[in-house]
Amino acid sequence: MTPDYAESVDTSAQGELLAESNKVVLKAEELAFGGGIKNAAFDSSGIFTAQNFVLDLERIFESIVEQVELNGEPIIFSKIDGLLKQIQDCRYGFDEKDDLKLKRFFQNKILPYTNQSEFCGYSYCKPRGYAGDFGAMELIWKGRTLPHEYRYRGDSATGELINAFTLDSANCRANEHRVNFLSDLIKEAAPKSIASIGCGSAIELELLAREWSTRPLEVCLFDQDVDALNAAQDRLSSAGLDLRFNHGNIIKSILKIGENSFDFIYSSGMFDYFEQESAQKLVRKLWSAIKPGGRICITNAHPANPTRLWMEYVGEWNLVYRNLFQILEVMDDEIGISEVRIVKDKFSVYQYLVASKR
Repeated sequence: MTPDYAESVDTSAQGELLAESNKVVLKAEELAFGGGIKNAAFDSSGIFTAQNFVLDLERIFESIVEQVELNGEPIIFSKIDGLLKQIQDCRYGFDEKDDLKLKRFFQNKILPYTNQSEFCGYSYCKPRGYAGDFGAMELIWKGRTLPHEYRYRGDSATGELINAFTLDSANCRANEHRVNFLSDLIKEAAPKSIASIGCGSAIELELLAREWSTRPLEVCLFDQDVDALNAAQDRLSSAGLDLRFNHGNIIKSILKIGENSFDFIYSSGMFDYFEQESAQKLVRKLWSAIKPGGRICITNAHPANPTRLWMEYVGEWNLVYRNLFQILEVMDDEIGISEVRIVKDKFSVYQYLVASKR
């Protein structure tokens, strides 16, 4: 286990015991992120309390440049984090109607500031029609790995600081580490052929190729966005990989994959947008495309994501979150499984289902 990942569960021989031992944890998780579970002891005063926290947040953003100059980023960013946590704590008790009311109030007060940030503005406006596209992933990667050039990007000094705050968030840090995790996982599997489903610009394969430059590897990239595939081609043009690009509807493309086609298949974000039944059907097809001895890796958002409020209220970035049992259910009906691992990152943003085939 690498230092960036806090929890790894091997379910290969103890599925029932694992389910039993996690009942209490799961119950707490579901209560916290029930999406419509209303606390009976919570009343309308909760909205008033949350709105006051939003007003406190607005006051920080009104003078964030001066406050950072006076106190430094760590102190001010910590205050922002604290207020967001208090708002989220209030949100736990809301039904959908109250949550929408709070969201509208929050957006009315806060979006005029956050949309001055390059990344927040991009996420909210969705120039490609959906959240979490390859452009957003590029902004995160560059902002995290090339901070002198990309950390402070915005339409104003306020926007630049909000951009920096967002890049420091758990979600952005987890996205950076996801690139490294996937690259390391592929190296560990040592495949001869891989497929990336919903590949985006395939940043992880650029990292992989630096160490595998002389190793033959067939790579099939699938994405519905031709610009994402073009970006991947530009990024990997000198990587020494045997590249094949598949543009089109992801589901239709998956259905065309033959059995026993790849040693390793992974999807690093696509399942965040599929409900359970659709996810199970897609995994069933992908599993049939894995060669004996091969692996599949599916990334899914974790319900304890501490950046969830910022993503949903600021970026309209809504994901399908799965608890431990739900992500295991995605593989429920598959045969020939020799091992299943669930790895949760230390940020509680992503979890990884890694299954090996006999």
